[in-house]
Order: sequence, then C-alpha cells, then structure tokens
Amino acid sequence: MYIDTHTHLNARQFDPDRDEVIHRAVQADVAMMVIPNVDVDTIEPIQELCRIYPSHCRAMMGIHPTSIKKDYGKKLAEAERALRSGTYVAIGEIGIDLYWDTTYEREQIEAFGIQIEWALERDLPINIHARNSLSLCIDIVADYRSRYPQLRGIFHCFDGSIEDAQRIIALKSFKLGIGGLVTFKNATVADVVCRVPLQYIVLETDAPYLSPHPLRGRRNEPARIPMIAAKLAMLYEVPVEEIAEKTTTNARKVYPLDL
Repeated sequence: MYIDTHTHLNARQFDPDRDEVIHRAVQADVAMMVIPNVDVDTIEPIQELCRIYPSHCRAMMGIHPTSIKKDYGKKLAEAERALRSGTYVAIGEIGIDLYWDTTYEREQIEAFGIQIEWALERDLPINIHARNSLSLCIDIVADYRSRYPQLRGIFHCFDGSIEDAQRIIALKSFKLGIGGLVTFKNATVADVVCRVPLQYIVLETDAPYLSPHPLRGRRNEPARIPMIAAKLAMLYEVPVEEIAEKTTTNARKVYPLDL
C-alpha cells in the first residue's frame, strides 16, 4: 500500500477524468491521497473531493506562498475559518517561494510563521513548500522546533543538498517528500536521497506536475507513485515492497490518517 502525501487532485487538469484518475490510483495500491490547499478558491473543491472520496482523500489547509500578497491577512482569515469548521490532516501547503517573485518575501515569511502557529495550536503537521528558499525555511522551522518539540511535518518536493537533508534529519520529526524529480536523468537529488535513512522518506507526486521519467512533461497522477517507489528501490537496493511499507509507515507517523 502507498500514500501519496502531496497531490493536487482538485487541479483543473483533472476536470475531464478526475474519477478515473482516482480509480487508477486505487488500482495501483495508492490507498490514500493527501491534497494541499493553495488559495481561497481551492478550499471548497478540496472539501468536496474529500466528501466524495472519504476512503481515499484527505485535505490540508493553508495558503501557498505564491498566493501571499500584500492583502494576505484576508486570505489567512478565510483559511483559518475553514480550518475551524473542517477536518484536516495538516497545515499546508505553506512556506516560502522565491523562484517566481521575491516582492513579497517579508509577507511570505510572516504568513509562514502564522500558519506554523496554527499547526502548533491544533497539534497538526506542516507541509512545506521551499522553492529557492530551502535554507531559509529550515532556519525558520528549526527556530520553532527548538521551542516547540512537538512540531513535525514534511519538506515537500525536496531537491536540496546532502547538507540540507542532514539539517532536516536533525529536526528529528520531519520527513523529505520525494517525487518524480528523483527519476529524472542526471537528477542530483537521487545522489542525495540514497544517503538519507529510509525512515525520513515519504512519497508524493505533486500531480499534475513533475511526472516521473519516462513520462516527464505529461500530466502526472497519483497512480505513478509506484514508479517513484521503483526508483527508490533501485537507489536503496531493497525490494520495492520495503519502500512501500516503510514510506507508508513514515507518512502515517506524520499525518493523522485513519487507515
């Protein structure tokens, strides 16, 4: 059994065949798919998906860093209202993105801190987006972790160095989200991942993005989790069944999943 710890099943790319996508995932032994929130307009579609597929879908709540602008307080207020009234397994997708635009870096840092505090108040994990900001995000999390040892979560779409991985491991209760990137030709993250103890690894697709090789460039979907697992089995030189078992156990240690 597999868990896709980060998949955007609500994305418009799945509008033509979302039911079939979820069916293919279940047929591929992906028993649970965790959906991160992005902005205020994604809250209701994600909630609806979890209502339709209660056995296979779970939701996170948060505002993605690229959705944080000057008026981020209004968005956070709406997300917190949803958080109070719904059931969520994590605060996410939250963090800092300095790839597309650095204009609102200060606001992103402030919003990241506020949402970490939501997680602490509710004893929920956090799911961290750290594009072009991994070291900064680790610094922020490490500061909170030094004061609140219960803080836990996943660094989504990990693509850092071995030094970055070691810093995350030192946090003790954080995992590295590994997806299609690890299968890309000449991917440096593959050289890093194989040096990380398997107890710190969870699987994700980030679908519809980052489809694994040899399907790179096509729409990704949760049914491709076994392709990522197969690559990890090769890197760790263990049976793919061990990857499935251990990454599922790792995900359940982070997310409160009733499987």
